[in-house]
Amino acid sequence: MSDEPTLAARRLTTVSVLGLVHSFDHSVSLNTEEHITVLVGPNGVGKTMLLKIIDAFFNRQLSRLYALPFTQILLGFSDNITVKIESPKTVTETWAKAHPDEVLPPPAIRFSYQKNGSDERLAWEYRPVRRHVRPEEVKRYLEYDRKRPGVPSVYINSKTGHEATYTELARRYREIFPASRGQEPEWLLEIIQSINCRFIQTQRLLNISADSEPTPVVEQDAEDLAEAIQSAYTKYAITSQTLDQTFPRRVLLLQSTLPESEAALRRQLNDLDVQRAKLTEAGLLGQAEGASLEIDEKNWDESIRRVIHIYIDDTRQKFETLRPIHEKISAFIEILKSKFRYKGIKASRENGISITSERGEEIKLSSLSSGEQHQLVLLYELLFKTQDGTLLLIDEPELSLHVAWQKRVIPDLERVIELNKLDVVLATHSPQIINDRWDLTIELGGTTDVR
Repeated sequence: MSDEPTLAARRLTTVSVLGLVHSFDHSVSLNTEEHITVLVGPNGVGKTMLLKIIDAFFNRQLSRLYALPFTQILLGFSDNITVKIESPKTVTETWAKAHPDEVLPPPAIRFSYQKNGSDERLAWEYRPVRRHVRPEEVKRYLEYDRKRPGVPSVYINSKTGHEATYTELARRYREIFPASRGQEPEWLLEIIQSINCRFIQTQRLLNISADSEPTPVVEQDAEDLAEAIQSAYTKYAITSQTLDQTFPRRVLLLQSTLPESEAALRRQLNDLDVQRAKLTEAGLLGQAEGASLEIDEKNWDESIRRVIHIYIDDTRQKFETLRPIHEKISAFIEILKSKFRYKGIKASRENGISITSERGEEIKLSSLSSGEQHQLVLLYELLFKTQDGTLLLIDEPELSLHVAWQKRVIPDLERVIELNKLDVVLATHSPQIINDRWDLTIELGGTTDVR
């Protein structure tokens, strides 16, 4: 299987929403060639709401769609299909007009599908199921995501600080908690699952768990990277063992083949030394594993050249197992070094990510400034947590970032897209984020003074 990044066979191309927050009609055509679409507009026009709609659909959070304020949504795809989503109010009004003398059914959100140029039309209605709401769901699906110490029945909204009891929240928000999954028809489930979607929201510095105190995401990212490096190294070690076990036999089988010239082999060994040094610097190989091949003979006869030829081929295969993660680590460290100018940055199997001061003193990751943590967390999410072909949604990437860093957001995204083929939709208020790339912007809500 190739490690080259690929785009999903089906891509989201257009999003149209009528009656968003009861006031706005928006139509967005994604920049599929550039892979980056920037939503701009005044506060309150629904930029974040648009991202939430996309996220709720592709992550099967249909109850969230049910609760969002809109009249109609149209999602267009690259294979010429369109999904229409009608709000409970719209569905109820349509039904009442067609059946004026009948009792209204329970409110439902309606999904319908049609392929352009086809008469085939499918539809399905979703109604949230009233059921008991478990305490852990309060934390998972609401912004009331942590408990007051010593009072486990009281939850706190992380954004507003408002407190409410479990009973109050379960009663007030019961309708938005998801019903059990598995009820969607096959045609809808196929569309939903055809695109992997991730939403990076404004609260991205803390991991909030139902069973423990919030923990810094930067520390979790460091642990994740350490595990990823160890996993890649294990693959490297297995490949090395397999090749080393068959090395003598392959040397004997090559006896009848004329090897390359000594000069050509020396050039290839030098290239491997450069590559080995880069892998060691990226924390993927240790110093002992980074030793280059030492040969005392000044003139290499055919037998030596045959051995070296196989050694070179084997080393290339071993290094290839590390290439995908090496490319990401290199981009990660290079981009961070361009911003963390007074700090050292290192990746390793032991610590994942290490930051040091100019004096070489280690800096605790959670002690970094909020801007540095935002930069590290966002970049790590892009490079290591997002799979190829993902539709990535980012809300306010400018948070806590210096103006100079904001100007690098789109160029950094373009660098990441070269490694992980992504489609990115971001919402921003910052003209520095846009910089000179107004060609990527979609303006929502009429005239805006962001420029």
